[in-house]
Amino acid sequence: MNIRTHVPSEWRAATLVLILGLLAADVAVAQEYLYIDVPGQVKVGTTEWVVYHSEGYSGTFLFEYSTDGAVWKRIDIVEARDGVSQWLSWTVPNDTSSNAVIRIVSNDTVCAISSPFSIVTRYRPLVEITRAPQILYGGSRAIIEWSLLYAQDFAGRVVVELSLDAGATWRAIDSVVSRSPFDSLSFTVPNDTTSRGMIRLRTDDWASLDTTSSSLKIRWQPAIILLSPNGGEVLAIESTVTILWESRSINGHLTLEYSVDSGAYWFAIEARRNVREGIDSLAWLVPAPPTNGALLRILHEEGTVADTSDGAIRIINPTSDAPDEAHELPSRMDLTDATVIGSARRRAMTAPAGSH
Repeated sequence: MNIRTHVPSEWRAATLVLILGLLAADVAVAQEYLYIDVPGQVKVGTTEWVVYHSEGYSGTFLFEYSTDGAVWKRIDIVEARDGVSQWLSWTVPNDTSSNAVIRIVSNDTVCAISSPFSIVTRYRPLVEITRAPQILYGGSRAIIEWSLLYAQDFAGRVVVELSLDAGATWRAIDSVVSRSPFDSLSFTVPNDTTSRGMIRLRTDDWASLDTTSSSLKIRWQPAIILLSPNGGEVLAIESTVTILWESRSINGHLTLEYSVDSGAYWFAIEARRNVREGIDSLAWLVPAPPTNGALLRILHEEGTVADTSDGAIRIINPTSDAPDEAHELPSRMDLTDATVIGSARRRAMTAPAGSH
């Protein structure tokens, strides 16, 4: 089946213009150009390689350098081949500058000019951070990596510094003798917290430095810290005691448990309690039986962090085992709830029903 369509004349004209434009763009891509590359620093008396590449150019070219952009001095005359990258060997003259350039001239026309570079009598090291962490945990080990260019004449040290306030103040972490093009340092993260941290790397003579962005975060090492009761307390059966703890850099759920036999068996106080960053608490009704070997512990659901009371807790009957005076109780005891000894109802001394 043949389908015939009518294309308006103005559409045909627009299409022709588009095709001609594309052809012209293709021709523009193929225009002549010269590219020249020089190291950022060149040392007096050394031999450096000047790289150049030509497209659409061929023939004889004059290479010149200048230390001020006004006076030009001859380097050499070379033959350039179209579409080929080539190298020119140049013995760097004793003509120091921080703004030197090289240009290529053909038939009195400047065809290309390099980016500015330095001519030096002694290489200045250039340090650059290549890898740095984004989140750190206090007390942990971390690694920072860097590159050190032009280290041939560098006899100093690389200093690693940390800021907690987006660069307003700095503290030294460590320093190291670094001579390799690529190096690293392992350091201990300080026990501080911030969301505006930065790491700075510099040479000890301040000739070169590099700094990370101010988005480094330092957090507490993931931890659970049982604060109270934490050992040495005397608690009366059926008194209400506040269990106090701190959660750091964790989420998910916690399980609180107690033992009456120095940790041989454990019984649940509360399971799958939502983690709350910072200080948290729970009211606990002290169970029977009396014991001199009670312990508390708090565990994270992933099993990665936990804490157990530092010492044994004494659980006593409300009447018979009570100390004679309140001042005889351990100083860390929560006296508000744990000293209701005379009025607390005596509970039958049965072992807890479940264990795990």
